[in-house]
Amino acid sequence: MIKHRIINDTVLVINNIKEINFNHNINKVIENNGLLILHIFDCFEKKGSINMSEQPINNIYAVSEKGDIVWNIRDIMQEDYCYTGISIDDKGNLIANTFIGIAQIIDVTNKKLIGRKVTK
Repeated sequence: MIKHRIINDTVLVINNIKEINFNHNINKVIENNGLLILHIFDCFEKKGSINMSEQPINNIYAVSEKGDIVWNIRDIMQEDYCYTGISIDDKGNLIANTFIGIAQIIDVTNKKLIGRKVTK
């Protein structure tokens, strides 16, 4: 398990040593295959209201236990999207939901898109 905590909703601290400021709320952190998968999103629950035009694009990162950013979802997708949610399926793949209603299924270890499905 990777020891981490979040400060002021936007700063990830790894092992009480390395800090990374994402400048937007860290909405969710999932540990998977030795990485922390972060969803950066200013959600309604934390902000009280959200403006989708101000949300970050390519807002999913994988961070190592040393605090290094291993990848950003743009490295895998080669397209710009705003992601509204993340989860892990029963095979350990990342499910990244886009604002436009597409769920991207990603193999986080091999950094590959392995499928898509429509969610709306």
